[in-house]
Amino acid sequence: MNKPVNAASSVPPVLFLVIANISKRCNIRSLIASAVAFQAEILIVGQPKFSIETHAPRGLPPGITFTRFSDLPSCRDYVHSRGGTLIGVEIGGGARNIDEEPFLGTCAFMPGNEASIS
Repeated sequence: MNKPVNAASSVPPVLFLVIANISKRCNIRSLIASAVAFQAEILIVGQPKFSIETHAPRGLPPGITFTRFSDLPSCRDYVHSRGGTLIGVEIGGGARNIDEEPFLGTCAFMPGNEASIS
């Protein structure tokens, strides 16, 4: 993750985790723990009841920041401004295998939502 995607780029890719419309605290904690393990930047969309004290796992290392957005378009614009691609991750009949659609460079992964975002 510390090397540029190609020689033309001097900026290493960034990994983002987008948490949007996830209501269960245990799911949010698991997502945050995974993001920390992979050194991903954590982006919170909406989630008006989210607070670090109640939703984040205990014992987070110092320096972990959460960037908040009021809506998904604002988050998407932020990811695009950083040269990234927003990738939805879902299990479903229309889902594509990631082996067939590899991703390169800065990516923001948004795991399955528990309801739709309008």
